Amino acid sequence: MESANFFVLINGTPSKFFQVSRGIRQGFPLSPLLFILIIEGVSLLISNALDRGDIYGIKVAPSLYLTHLLFVDDAILFGMGTVEEWQHYKEIMDTLCSAIGMEINATKSSFLFNDIDESVRHQIYNFMPIKMDPLTSGFKYLAYYLKPMGYCIKDWRWFLQKFEKNMSN
Repeated sequence: MESANFFVLINGTPSKFFQVSRGIRQGFPLSPLLFILIIEGVSLLISNALDRGDIYGIKVAPSLYLTHLLFVDDAILFGMGTVEEWQHYKEIMDTLCSAIGMEINATKSSFLFNDIDESVRHQIYNFMPIKMDPLTSGFKYLAYYLKPMGYCIKDWRWFLQKFEKNMSN
């Protein structure tokens, strides 16, 4: 394994040499910028896979397919639920993880499905072992609970509890 040594110019004066390690570390001032650049690359990989017909996304208009939403380190990937499509998504995510020296957190990730055969879900789980939930049960994204099939009063309890806690402070 090879490692590189770097130095930084501070007001025109070089610092001492130092070694770096792989990956983006939390707290490093350039981490957000570097992560955005990498995520932009992931977005391009997904768009290229869509153009090649490797992934399909979901159709939202006659000629518009939604494949992904990316916000900092949160991602939602949309697909038709074929094993082949999700294998391509897995390859793209593996490329991301390899580039940044990180891994997908399986405990914070989930595969949301709607009308996908159980055998297909099992095949997808074999190469992407994350929890699988029906889309109708809703999901949390960016601290908000999203539910595709209408909201009931009980669906807003989490929000009311959070609001009441903040008001009491």
